[in-house]
Amino acid sequence: MAQLTIDFLGSIEDNMNLCAIVEGKAMGSKVLVPTATGRLLTRNEFIKVGDANHMEVCQPVNEDHISYQKILEFADIILQKPF
Repeated sequence: MAQLTIDFLGSIEDNMNLCAIVEGKAMGSKVLVPTATGRLLTRNEFIKVGDANHMEVCQPVNEDHISYQKILEFADIILQKPF
């Protein structure tokens, strides 16, 4: 995981917009994405969804879920910027 983070950070460009949404609870015996790692992966916005697991963050249960709303907000910001 550490090498993946290093490779990712080395591949992003200065003008890229990034948003990290991480889970706040584990899925069974699975490990959470460390908060510190999530903060490293973004320059724009870091969101920790305390009551959601990894699956719920990646695939929100409905359009009212916080991760769904944050993805829409971030996409809207990106789409408003000139290319």
